[in-house]
Amino acid sequence: MSFVEWLHRKADENAHNEILAFLLIILGVNLLIGGLLTVIVVVGEPAWLLVFPYTPPKTPSTYLGLVPRKGRTASKSISEILEEYAGKRKRE
Repeated sequence: MSFVEWLHRKADENAHNEILAFLLIILGVNLLIGGLLTVIVVVGEPAWLLVFPYTPPKTPSTYLGLVPRKGRTASKSISEILEEYAGKRKRE
């Protein structure tokens, strides 16, 4: 195995590890938000959020951040992000 082949193999391994780390972060955020929403639904009007005391908002949409805003950018799904990443790698 030449040095150039070894470098290519390490670059591919690093790209793979980067994708796994990104997906793990996405999973962690989803579980955190899902847990917080479950607590809000079960308790009704909690007087705390994680470890911080707070006053619950009056409208339910403010819990989720669903107040519409003008000029909001569309979010991408994980598959779209990975397709964009793979397309950039192919062009290089």
